[in-house]
Amino acid sequence: MQQSGAFAEKEPVLGFSEDMFLEQMLQETLNPAYEGPEPQAVPVAIRREQALHGLRKRATHYALQLQPLLRLWVSPTVRVQLKQRKLLPFAELSGLATGRSYFNLVSIEEPRSLWTMHCSRSLAEGLVQQRLRQRYGWLKDGELEGEGAHSTVFLEIGEFLRKSRDAMLEDWGGPLVIAGYRPVLRPRFTKEASPSDEYALLSYRVESPEVSGDLHWAIPMNAILEIFGKTLQPRDELSGLGRLQTLRPV
Repeated sequence: MQQSGAFAEKEPVLGFSEDMFLEQMLQETLNPAYEGPEPQAVPVAIRREQALHGLRKRATHYALQLQPLLRLWVSPTVRVQLKQRKLLPFAELSGLATGRSYFNLVSIEEPRSLWTMHCSRSLAEGLVQQRLRQRYGWLKDGELEGEGAHSTVFLEIGEFLRKSRDAMLEDWGGPLVIAGYRPVLRPRFTKEASPSDEYALLSYRVESPEVSGDLHWAIPMNAILEIFGKTLQPRDELSGLGRLQTLRPV
């Protein structure tokens, strides 16, 4: 498994060598019946880099999707910035929780996987305070400090959590069906996720005059590889050759 750390910014690499390039040119020139190289399995390193490249694009787009959702709760000047991307094991996700925190575990049917959304306390409770002030015009001191306050928070921001979740599950090349959804205060080990499973962590910073805080998504690398693997065909390794004009004997 790759060590924890930010994943690279470089573009995906398509692996074809000079020998492969010459072989295809010779075959196309001397053998009119040649239909291209035999399909080959795409090397894991190439699949992984292309999957991470697809994830980087998806992560950037999600920041643009979040802004209009947040404007329903806070001022139109709210800004959302993709702050960090890194790889880490599932066991380290609990490190996002400093004191009371708000996690949402999303079970996906296909590919079978557990995705995790996390709102920092300042963001989640800040949004609730805004909603209560809009509704009642005031807010009691210590309203969200009680023993069961986290239940109130989950209920009050349920609409935001649902829309934020649905926005993340869009645009993956096909529908991702939700099998279950569980709000928790800390991530749990389940049959869908073991402590050592590798996850890609996307960290977003939300800033507005009324509310600031962090929102995170943790997505299993196995699911990312499977999703983007459906659009990566074996012959893509030689995709750069497909644009060449075919040479024929005259």
